[in-house]
Amino acid sequence: MMNIKTMIVNVMVVLTVAVVQMKDTSMGGSFTPRDTIISAGDSVSWCSDKDNKSQHNAMHGEDWDTDLMAPGTCSKPIKFATKGIIKYNCLPHSKDMMGTITVK
Repeated sequence: MMNIKTMIVNVMVVLTVAVVQMKDTSMGGSFTPRDTIISAGDSVSWCSDKDNKSQHNAMHGEDWDTDLMAPGTCSKPIKFATKGIIKYNCLPHSKDMMGTITVK
C-alpha cells in the first residue's frame, strides 16, 4: 500500500505594474514618465489625468493599443515579456506625444 501525503504550498505572485500618466499640454499631450524602464514580465498601465480636456491613448502600431481613454480613467495593464525598447505614441497627438518602454 502506498502512503500518499498531501502538501500545501503557498505561492506568492508579485505583479509589477508601472503607471504612465497622460496629460494635456499646449502641444497636445505628454506621457509622464516619457521613458519607462521595467523588467521582462512586468506590465504598464496608462492613466489619463482627470483634468484632461481631450482623450488620449497609447499604441505601438498594430501590436497593442489602449484605445482612447476619457479623462480620469486608466487602461488595462499590458504585459511585456520580451526584452527590448518599445516606442509608442498617442494616435490623436502622434507628432508630439511619444514615449518608450525599455524592457530589461
